[in-house]
Amino acid sequence: MPNLIILGLLFFSTVVVVTSTSWFTAWMGLEMNMMAFIPLTMNSSKTSSEVMIKYFLIQVMGSLILLLSGVLAQQDSPMTFTFFHNLWSMMLMLALTTKLGMFPIYFWFPALAEGLSWFSLGLLVTWQKLAPLTLLIMSPLKTYLMISFGLASAMLGAIGGLNQLMLRKLMAYSSIAHLGWITSLAPLSSQGVIFYIWTYILLTATIITLFSSLNMIHLLQSNMLKTTAPLSLTLIFITTLSLGGMPPFTGFIPKWLTIQALSLENLHALALILAWSSVCTLFFYMRINYALLMTSLHLQLPPQTPLSIAPWKSPLIITSNIALPLMILLTPM
Repeated sequence: MPNLIILGLLFFSTVVVVTSTSWFTAWMGLEMNMMAFIPLTMNSSKTSSEVMIKYFLIQVMGSLILLLSGVLAQQDSPMTFTFFHNLWSMMLMLALTTKLGMFPIYFWFPALAEGLSWFSLGLLVTWQKLAPLTLLIMSPLKTYLMISFGLASAMLGAIGGLNQLMLRKLMAYSSIAHLGWITSLAPLSSQGVIFYIWTYILLTATIITLFSSLNMIHLLQSNMLKTTAPLSLTLIFITTLSLGGMPPFTGFIPKWLTIQALSLENLHALALILAWSSVCTLFFYMRINYALLMTSLHLQLPPQTPLSIAPWKSPLIITSNIALPLMILLTPM
């Protein structure tokens, strides 16, 4: 019952931020969201207290920067408009990217992810991104500023995930990379960025659900899944390829829309950099699939081996891997 109350407060605070008409209301919603998520980080591990304190300090720092940017915004005048406008825009961007775990203050995100349960990590990389992302998309920030932060985050997430063996850290770097793509697309296409956000949330929730169901922690643990149903391995294989942006899977569509939007603005070099970062993310997902492939070649299963996924999770997995590619038919060319 207490967890349901906390989850209700978590969802309510996000709705407050998304529907707010003033920065003060949005700031209050962000603080409610932070305080509601902290109890969900508690678990039986020895690092639980460290995780809570680390998350609290980072979010408080982001909130203070956000308040400071609001104060600077009030100082705009015809004499000092350019200076204060540029300064508060940079401070606002820094505050929201800090809360999201993006460039430049991103180092806390992978370290925090390692100490969370799969359920808490799933909330952190999906639902907890909605409120700051909404403010980031609706903010009057300059296009070059958002694209610059987005490119840096996409590259950092792609490179950082290459040498990771812990799956929770890998998912954190994957989230940083996808947030970079979303931020780069935000000033260019409002409809495209909404589609990207929900596609990312659905795919990420799916893969974390699969990892949690199989109790996977380490990348090399994939080689020990000798009793896992082949359907589970197949779903992981498809979902990771989709998250990596491999065509014709679901995750390719929003990345294709991002590259198309950048190309229409004659930002071909930036589109090429993002495409390169996508290849890197696809590579570290392929490492998981390679281990799963080696497992499946030697898999000896009795006929009664069940699929270790709860029934309520099946619609989520099926939708993310089969139904969403049909959305390409509704995308304007």
